[in-house]
Amino acid sequence: MGRFNNVTIGEYYMQDLGLALESKDIGLPSIKTKTVSIPLRNGDLDLTNVLSSKVYYGNRTLKLKMNSTALNPTLKMSDVANKLHGQKLHIIFDDDPSYYYNGRLDLSSFKENRKGGEYVIEADCDSFKYSIDSSGEDWLWDPFDFEDGYINELMDIVITTSETVTLIADEQLTFASITTDAQVTVTYNGQSVVCGVGTTTLYEFEFEPGENEITITGPATVTINYRGARL
Repeated sequence: MGRFNNVTIGEYYMQDLGLALESKDIGLPSIKTKTVSIPLRNGDLDLTNVLSSKVYYGNRTLKLKMNSTALNPTLKMSDVANKLHGQKLHIIFDDDPSYYYNGRLDLSSFKENRKGGEYVIEADCDSFKYSIDSSGEDWLWDPFDFEDGYINELMDIVITTSETVTLIADEQLTFASITTDAQVTVTYNGQSVVCGVGTTTLYEFEFEPGENEITITGPATVTINYRGARL
């Protein structure tokens, strides 16, 4: 059985547990909408974007069907359940190695047959899948996607007076944070924030997908932590 189109859940690659991925159903998250029915008016009034132009989402469901050819299917099921059932873990597919889903696992069914066992594993996941790499961590070659991937190298930046760096943002809004050993001023899109020693989440800055220029005024040594997300 080759290492093809399988899945890693938590620390376990399913092939190493003797499971093969038969199919996967990746649901999209529900859209959080707000509508009001008004008398003497056709249709409903959509208030979803009254307070914000953004769309907000609920959770999403992943459903994995897996097969095992274990000689003792019941013992194998117990082993798999002890490792996965009820746990909240990262899920990484072989054909999408640059991103992970984060969800609570439910080994919802197991059926023994002549070939071994059939499993259905469901996961109640966050709205988005997240980039394996963070700008504040060492970049990894192994999971990099050369077609759609991007690189943010924003660790241990030495600021003598002022420095402008480029942060590449993903499709969905996630906030960056900055860790600094001295007070700095961070400026983006005409807005400035003063950050003290330690780690500060930059809730004031909503980065656009693509390249974003950030100016940091020191002196200090800083690391910007950003993890991309998309549907």
